[in-house]
Amino acid sequence: MASVLKQIKSLRDEGKTLKEIGEMLHTPISSERVRQILNPVEKEFCDKHKRQYTKTCRFCYVEKQYDKIIDDIIKNNLQLEVERLSIPNRSKEVVIQRIMLIRKLKDEYHMSLRQIGFLLKRDHTDISYLYKKNI
Repeated sequence: MASVLKQIKSLRDEGKTLKEIGEMLHTPISSERVRQILNPVEKEFCDKHKRQYTKTCRFCYVEKQYDKIIDDIIKNNLQLEVERLSIPNRSKEVVIQRIMLIRKLKDEYHMSLRQIGFLLKRDHTDISYLYKKNI
């Protein structure tokens, strides 16, 4: 591998394109692979999730976003509203308020239907139905 890397670097210094370098080697490789050999991507390891990542661990990122959403909900006193609207009540006034809360959580906080359903103690299909319902 080291000899191939030296050969590729010397050809690149001569002004050859990645496509030409790929064709000149004994085993033809694509220009994309030549680029990858010249510029290897360093991967890091997430100890918490036991996975490799290039920029940020996507699982850690999602957890941070979810925590941020929950903090915003608590800070904006939406927690009281969530608790009030999560009890099983089918009166028209409560249903309309529940629909408005679902739309706010979905549109402003970009929460998934499953997350909203978990907060309101309902199935995500119920949340989907209420989200699409015209009031």
